[in-house]
Amino acid sequence: MKRFLLILGLAGVATIGAQAQGNFQQSTPQERADRTTATMQKQITGLTSDQVDKLKAINLASSQKMDSMFQANQGGDRTAMRAQFQEMRASTDSTLKSVLNDDQFKQWQTYETKMRDRMRQRMNNNGGGDNGGGGDNGGGGGGN
Repeated sequence: MKRFLLILGLAGVATIGAQAQGNFQQSTPQERADRTTATMQKQITGLTSDQVDKLKAINLASSQKMDSMFQANQGGDRTAMRAQFQEMRASTDSTLKSVLNDDQFKQWQTYETKMRDRMRQRMNNNGGGDNGGGGDNGGGGGGN
């Protein structure tokens, strides 16, 4: 269970901004995409307005796809869901690479890694939590 929750958290790192602001399930795909894009604007230097527009579209598509996967797999096969999330992450990363330059993509990867580490630490500190891990003590961004 703990590993599954960690995989879901890692798959949803594109929506880190949404997780930092509130419950993932209560946010719309548009809200999560907007927050993720805002986080990207803070974490990645030198973004052009054209890149920001493209990032908004990528983040919205990713959030919508994630919603669809959650709906389709509720109570379903966790292994299959994990594989779907990993595929989605790889696809999103590939799309991001086509929009960001190498340095910008590295900045985003560094931020994602930092957030994954924080999530793992929260899960370990809270015993893994059976209902989402990480507790509800401030969410997942910890101040960007």
